[in-house]
Amino acid sequence: LVLDDGFQHRRLARDLGLVLIDATRPPACDYVFPRGTLREPVRGLRRANAVLLTRCDQVPEAELDALRAWVEWVAPGVPVAATEHRPTELIGAGDPEPLDRLRGARVGAFCGIGNPEAFRRTLEALGATVSQMRTFPDHHAYARADVDDLARWAAALPPGALLATTQKDWVKLRVAELGGRPLRAVRVGLHVRDGGDALAGLLERLVPRWA
Repeated sequence: LVLDDGFQHRRLARDLGLVLIDATRPPACDYVFPRGTLREPVRGLRRANAVLLTRCDQVPEAELDALRAWVEWVAPGVPVAATEHRPTELIGAGDPEPLDRLRGARVGAFCGIGNPEAFRRTLEALGATVSQMRTFPDHHAYARADVDDLARWAAALPPGALLATTQKDWVKLRVAELGGRPLRAVRVGLHVRDGGDALAGLLERLVPRWA
């Protein structure tokens, strides 16, 4: 069983605790909720079995090195892996399409994720021009009114514009089109840049318990 957002559930028994830190939002500059977005003081990282730095391709190496050093200072001995989200294909109602479909295209994008600007940067890195973008709160549950509003917005996009969202949002909507435009989602995979051996070692030690 894999539980998302369960690190602060202290009474829950677990075999492995992984903490993901968005490199574009370093916690050293953040505060505990409600002043900031942290769910507990940063010293809680010491309970983690491993820390995964995400979106490492979206920050300069100097900032990434500083973040890694900060994690090692806060949680000495906890393995740290650097990762990046890599788009793999476009999905929708039909067969998957190659990412080249976005190159040179004008795109109307929308999403309801914690870091919407990261989605914009992903589209732009794939060669798209994001002409308009709409954002919703993280974990947004789309209501009928939202779908109708998005359909009107999509219909008003420039001629020839593509309509794109994240896979996280697409699975909630499950619609083939909005405003007469096919809806495509960017499927993303997680690539481990370094630190993968330590992470794999943690997982391999658990395998006998699950066999």
